[in-house]
Amino acid sequence: KAELKKTNEKSNAASSTEDKKRKFGKDTDVCDDSKAQDIKPLPPFSYQHPKRVKRDPNSNNPHPTITYPPMPCLASMLLSDPFVVRLVVDCVLRSMRFDVLKQKSVPVGHVLIPSLLQILYLIQMSTQLCGKRGTVFKIPGAGLVPGGGGEQDDNNKDGATLDDEAPSASLRKYIPLITRLLLEVELDKRTAVNGDLHDVVAVQMLPPRPKSDGKEWDIPSPSSQPDSNSSSLFCVLRAVVEGAFVHLLNFVQPLHEVALKEQIPRFEVALDKLSELVVSSGNMLHERSFFMSLIHATLKHKSKLQHGTRDLIVDCWLKWFRVGEGKTGGGGRESSMAAPVHECFILLLNEWASLGNVLLPRDKLVSLSEDAAKAAEESEKICRGDDNDDNNKEESSSSFFTNAWVKDESNFQPIKLQYERMLKSLPATNAEQWKQTLEIDDNHIQALKDEIQKKEAEREEKKKRAREKEKERSERKKKKARKSQRTEVDL
Repeated sequence: KAELKKTNEKSNAASSTEDKKRKFGKDTDVCDDSKAQDIKPLPPFSYQHPKRVKRDPNSNNPHPTITYPPMPCLASMLLSDPFVVRLVVDCVLRSMRFDVLKQKSVPVGHVLIPSLLQILYLIQMSTQLCGKRGTVFKIPGAGLVPGGGGEQDDNNKDGATLDDEAPSASLRKYIPLITRLLLEVELDKRTAVNGDLHDVVAVQMLPPRPKSDGKEWDIPSPSSQPDSNSSSLFCVLRAVVEGAFVHLLNFVQPLHEVALKEQIPRFEVALDKLSELVVSSGNMLHERSFFMSLIHATLKHKSKLQHGTRDLIVDCWLKWFRVGEGKTGGGGRESSMAAPVHECFILLLNEWASLGNVLLPRDKLVSLSEDAAKAAEESEKICRGDDNDDNNKEESSSSFFTNAWVKDESNFQPIKLQYERMLKSLPATNAEQWKQTLEIDDNHIQALKDEIQKKEAEREEKKKRAREKEKERSERKKKKARKSQRTEVDL
């Protein structure tokens, strides 16, 4: 038995060695020394439901062969759990920060980054895949082949390739730019006070670093069609930049605050450019998960947060109100009046105000809340199509913010609750002055309600007159019909 056992172990070892040689193309006994070129990502393929596939009349098999079941659609939906997505995005950032930067390599040659991005692309497509109820399944490419290189599916009537240019452009063009952002952050830390390169920069032994104007992000979109589904894959890149931004603010130190004046505008430009590539939104209005993560990162420092960092965050956030102005997405222009960017900003102000008067004084709280309301007002004006024509206002001549406050619709209620929470923390005189500035005091609200009731009465009166005219018109038609019948009887 012992000799038989030894013989079996030798044969198994030999067969495994031969398999590894065939797989990796080299003499090796273990898989620990595998390189990036040895790991192949999932090949792009598609799945078609048997009821939707045209059967070959010449074939003897009444049922076509099904290579892939619809179960991967459910698996991709399970992967889209927010906790799993957060882990995968964090793994991508760690690989870029600790492997690519420290080893001075490129993201394309990394072992994990292409496959992790491919998983994120699949997670991004999970909603569309499950929406088709398993009739079609698609795996995007990893981007290792430049220029797409996907295979055309015979059953795909839309003509879309299974591995389009979006993954390739993401891995070869945009991921290096994100890596450059991380490199700039590391250089800023090293050149700051108490950094190992501070003395070198102080004596001007190194040439000054060129300031980024954002032109490097002006890369032509690989999507040839404006409504292409491949453009939704750029949400993955925006999520990676958002994670890097949150990490930057999560570990900010007082010594590095001076560098934030250049770092935050870089991330702002990157988020703006990547948002333009996303057809479904085209703006930062609905990135609620990112806003909440940003709030937690800033609240971690409590009252020790520097006023300069606070002002940089506020300026960047107020620009996100205006990012959606004039941008056209899948449903046209979008307003920030009832968007998550509005709600989360007022929530951040309330949380800062609860930490004391040192971080956010009362006057600053009132002025910033007024700026947020005015920014939402401007975006609403642009979405209505005219900045100065009061005839385009549907309900009344009052401001759009006043109309939203009085209507109290379901999408504006969370924002109104945050404003009411802010007003409770203010003295009565300041709260009343704030309401008068934004025209939501009792006098303006009562006048607006009376005006709305008057317009509703006029509208009902018009409807009543229209019904009466329609009734008279139908009576005339009936009389004319009876008269024609009598004439026919007489004839």
